[in-house]
Amino acid sequence: PGGNGTAGTGRYPPASRPKGTQNLKLSPKVVVAGLAILLSSVASAQSLSGTLKNGTTGKPAAGDDVILIKLGQGMEEAARTKADAGGHFSFKLPDAGPHLIRAVHQGVTYHTMAPPGSNSVEVQVFDVSKKLNDISVTADVMRVQAQGNDLQGTRLFAVNNASTPPRTQMNDQNFEFYLPDGARIVDSSAETAGGQPLKTDPVPQKEKNRYAFIFPLRPGQTLFQVGFELPYSGELSIDPKALYPAQHFVVMLPKTMQFSAAPGSSFESRAHPQEPGATVQVASNTEQGQQLAFTISGTGTLSVGADGGGGGCASGATGRAAGRGSGAGRGRGPP
Repeated sequence: PGGNGTAGTGRYPPASRPKGTQNLKLSPKVVVAGLAILLSSVASAQSLSGTLKNGTTGKPAAGDDVILIKLGQGMEEAARTKADAGGHFSFKLPDAGPHLIRAVHQGVTYHTMAPPGSNSVEVQVFDVSKKLNDISVTADVMRVQAQGNDLQGTRLFAVNNASTPPRTQMNDQNFEFYLPDGARIVDSSAETAGGQPLKTDPVPQKEKNRYAFIFPLRPGQTLFQVGFELPYSGELSIDPKALYPAQHFVVMLPKTMQFSAAPGSSFESRAHPQEPGATVQVASNTEQGQQLAFTISGTGTLSVGADGGGGGCASGATGRAAGRGSGAGRGRGPP
């Protein structure tokens, strides 16, 4: 009596239940499924753990700085920490997207990707030496072309660090090279194996036309590329001045231009199947200080075949290097 529900039951007739409560009633299956999704998303966004290993000593890289980089529109630092005595570190992830782990060891950075869904990574770092004896040039490729009174060129170096135990070389003149007299650098980059090309400006040295990349030579291969241009009167003598032993020194120019090796220089003509309009001259197994001078004349431009490869002049890194860039200079192709 006096109640609003059905007598003796405390229940409301279906038609008279308070408005709003019906919308709050959920199936238990829906509740369980929703909680599972919620908890899984929370778990996936929880943390990323990792280990820093010193590839030189085989021991944990204790105390090194570790940075979490968020990859989106650019590269944004999200957090940083230090590896503990066992080389371990962990981060709370800000989102479920891809991240990059950067470790800093003795002033040199090392990177490892953490794709979406990753919960653990290992980053390898190496001790740094100012000078290593196991640095060699796999390929030194010079591409040139000329139009009117302007000569454009690209010089690309594939450099190999085969040190044992593996170490990184880093100093204030870490990789040096020469450019033709009067050359003006228009672009340059450095690329570590497995990485992306980074804009890196070579530094002029005291000696005229000599430059140095101040970029670490980590174990494995590093690619350096320099685009340049200079005034041209129809003929030019170039002395590359080899500063390192090289498996292959390669000169590429249009077939409409002429190539003449200087006395004491030894080159072999090769075909380039992806670039039939190019002349390819190769000197193999060259030594530091070896005579590699040559003269070019005439005009013409280079083009790149469909795959941009360079397998015709040599195998491996040499072929890939020879195919770099759709023009001789200005970095027109992907570095």
